[in-house]
Amino acid sequence: MTSSTLFTVLALISCFEVINGQWTDNKPSFCRRLECPVYSVTGEGEGYEIRSYEAAKWVSTTVMNQSYRSAGRTAFGKLFSYISGANEGGKWNCVKIDMTAPVTARVIPTTTSALGNNMTYSFFIPFEFQDNTPAPTSADVFFTNMADFEVYVRSFGGFASSKDWTRHSNILKAALDNDNLPYDTRFFYTAGYDSPFTLFNRHNEVWYFKTT
Repeated sequence: MTSSTLFTVLALISCFEVINGQWTDNKPSFCRRLECPVYSVTGEGEGYEIRSYEAAKWVSTTVMNQSYRSAGRTAFGKLFSYISGANEGGKWNCVKIDMTAPVTARVIPTTTSALGNNMTYSFFIPFEFQDNTPAPTSADVFFTNMADFEVYVRSFGGFASSKDWTRHSNILKAALDNDNLPYDTRFFYTAGYDSPFTLFNRHNEVWYFKTT
């Protein structure tokens, strides 16, 4: 490790500020100990539920022309660097931000792949920082301000592979078509709630956004 790299690491460690979680009354159990966005369940269908989410800020990065697994690693690294101190805030010009759930990916399918090659990954910004969010230092990381939105959600367990995301998104899509419900067909979201070290009771979701 070079002296400049060591200095950077020590500076990041010095600037870490652990933020206590602020839980909401309706926090779902699958968020475990992490903060997650507030929503209410407004309906359900065969194998899915309808959720209404409150407006919130997310931090995001877009990955192009990579496999789903490779894109996930690339995006997670950039977003985790942001919450770990690659931002402009705090005494040392950076601040540590707690991990949240879920990690979402907006997927734009192509004719050759349901998972496409254009994916925007996002972390939910903790409540503590919703109104005073430190700016990212990387040009590849940006904020997504989500207005109130409604989604159709299908949940499933286990370690999700690209085939699992594709299969469950197709099942949800078929159910919505069968129920003649309006949704945005241009993209869908994947949502993962667990770290790789969580072996049991894992929770995954696919979302389609409701339209009028």
